[in-house]
Amino acid sequence: MTISEFLRLGLAIIFAFAGIAKLAGPASFRATMRSFLRRERSVRAASWLVPALEIAAAALLLWPVRWFGEGLTVLLASGFAAVAGIALARKERIECHCFGNAIPQTLGVPTLLLAGMLALSSAYLLYDGSGRSPLKASPADAGAAILIWVGLFAIVALLRALFRSMRSESHP
Repeated sequence: MTISEFLRLGLAIIFAFAGIAKLAGPASFRATMRSFLRRERSVRAASWLVPALEIAAAALLLWPVRWFGEGLTVLLASGFAAVAGIALARKERIECHCFGNAIPQTLGVPTLLLAGMLALSSAYLLYDGSGRSPLKASPADAGAAILIWVGLFAIVALLRALFRSMRSESHP
């Protein structure tokens, strides 16, 4: 499995998980959208459109027309980075339900870094243009890559929970 295939698979997992998690708990993501959008109609539309686009991007990363999924993930991740940057610049404390209720987080520097890494990975894939679909990899390679991505995701979630609990203990 090439680096491009590994990244493509990881981005597909991340964007699919984010979209599905948002749809599983739409009220929390809608609350996040209210922090940025003023019109309720825009909030409702974005609350369904963003997860739908994330799921579509994940699927498109695995299809033969990968460049469309790669471009869509660049746009979504860049938008995510812009939202995190705006929250930082305004010094607002916004609960981000970027992964639905599965991984609660506050928009901040870690969120900005994550979004930046997603955007850069997507841009690399779009620029590189090589590699086949991860679905064409051997079952052993695909299985190992999935386990690595799920493990990395779990480590990040555990570290976030650890830092959050340490922060709450130091500020009683």
